[in-house]
Amino acid sequence: MSGSMHLSDLSLPSLQKVREYPGIRCVYRDPEKGLYYKTWSSSYVYGSYFWQAYGCDFYNTLSPIEDTIFDGNKCVGYVCRSFESVDLVTGAKHGGTALTDANLKDASFLALFNAIVKQSRSKKMIYYDLTVDNIRKKGERFVLVDLDSVIPLPEIRLDQSLRRKVVSALRFSPEAYATEIHHLIEEG
Repeated sequence: MSGSMHLSDLSLPSLQKVREYPGIRCVYRDPEKGLYYKTWSSSYVYGSYFWQAYGCDFYNTLSPIEDTIFDGNKCVGYVCRSFESVDLVTGAKHGGTALTDANLKDASFLALFNAIVKQSRSKKMIYYDLTVDNIRKKGERFVLVDLDSVIPLPEIRLDQSLRRKVVSALRFSPEAYATEIHHLIEEG
């Protein structure tokens, strides 16, 4: 990872816009460099959670972050490499598509699963959006890409609206993962 980038130094209009949540966050792609840039507004609360997770090395084994993006002294995004999309076992669930426990038979997926649970336990941070859209492959290894989907465990335990958000999102994760995260939340 290199030093922090500054938002004003990025030429976002020249990049391909991949996804936008107006006024909140946006994902850009630079096809020439093979990079994705995810930015968010300075008031986006999950951005501060990303920065906490980044600061405690939550992502060390989960995602190769290339850089962080700052606006003044506030983190407003990150940069990741473009990775291969994945072919994982999914099933219809709660009106959407959910990862199934059948993926745990794949040693690479199981390694990611175990690494996330281990990091969640040791860093007291919960990655709550383990879905097919947020997993990519780097060589033979699975990695996470939607990195602002993390909340500090103490805040989930104290804030019922955050707890509801996490529980709702976990519906689309493998059952075994949802069970592990529910246990972490309830351990107190």
